[in-house]
Amino acid sequence: MYDMEITFKARYINKAPIRVIAGNVYKDASFVKLDIRSNNDMSIINRVANSYQRALNNNPNEYNYADKLRDKFNKLFNNPSKQNNENFYALTVENVNKDGDIKSMDTDKILGVAQVNDNPEGKDCELKYFQVHPATKYKALNRKYSGIGEAIWDSILGIFQKDIVATYDIKALGFYLKHGCEGLSMDKVIYRHEGNKLNCEV
Repeated sequence: MYDMEITFKARYINKAPIRVIAGNVYKDASFVKLDIRSNNDMSIINRVANSYQRALNNNPNEYNYADKLRDKFNKLFNNPSKQNNENFYALTVENVNKDGDIKSMDTDKILGVAQVNDNPEGKDCELKYFQVHPATKYKALNRKYSGIGEAIWDSILGIFQKDIVATYDIKALGFYLKHGCEGLSMDKVIYRHEGNKLNCEV
């Protein structure tokens, strides 16, 4: 059952292709940036974190990184002067109007969220949290979509033209290695931007 729709002030960034499993066809999802000054965006990220947790059925073997993203978003909402280059994103199959704005959204249509901490003066940024909807994971029953993680990852690569450092759990390591990352430490990987792949230091 879908959650009630609310006004959503996220800013449209780009289209991101995902696969619809029924029929094996592709469709465009929308990659959007959340606004820490928006009451509605704070509300939706809270609802997303709760929705994802319910979908995980409190499985102790799964971790809901949307919880951590929500906590950081709420801290910045309450004290926006503390924002230090944190960026929050969501991938949705909600319709986007002709002006590129998303007027409403429900949490069942938000297929993933991510937080990227950028250092404008540095050569890298940090993919802090990255969570796809549990119903879209590979082993999920009756899943409707696939390619969610790849759509979010490719969108982030398109925005940040620099090295990306990501903290991972062991279940996600295969995803990062498949998408061109290399090990950096026991719990971090790095994706080296094309311009930094030669003569770079770890």
